[in-house]
Amino acid sequence: MGLALVGLLASMTVALRSTQLQTELVQGGLSTTQASDQLQQATYVPCATSGAAIASTSYDSAITAKAGYAITIEQIKYLADRTSATPVYDATCPAVDQGAQQMVVVVKAANTKVRARLTIVKRDNRCPAAFPTVADQKC
Repeated sequence: MGLALVGLLASMTVALRSTQLQTELVQGGLSTTQASDQLQQATYVPCATSGAAIASTSYDSAITAKAGYAITIEQIKYLADRTSATPVYDATCPAVDQGAQQMVVVVKAANTKVRARLTIVKRDNRCPAAFPTVADQKC
């Protein structure tokens, strides 16, 4: 009788814990999608100096995490040559900003070891001066 009760309590604990973990995984995935969307809407920060790098905190104000989660940009790489058939990203800024940055975004749950890692490419959507622009439209 005692062994059956212990088995019942253990199985209930496992079921509750797995439900909580599944909820955190789903919420982490939603937070990852939200961070990606927020970064794509953020203003592009171009490279200012050849050989330099943009601080990953440059985009922090554009990201808001859900309660219980932390979102950080772990790494930013810069497109080395826009004319190349295959994009190559480098850790330092090229001589002329090529208009794209590859970012590694990490979303972590505060209470567990749940984390998601996402790689996105942020494009420079600013219009050159020669193009006519329409309000609320991007190039």
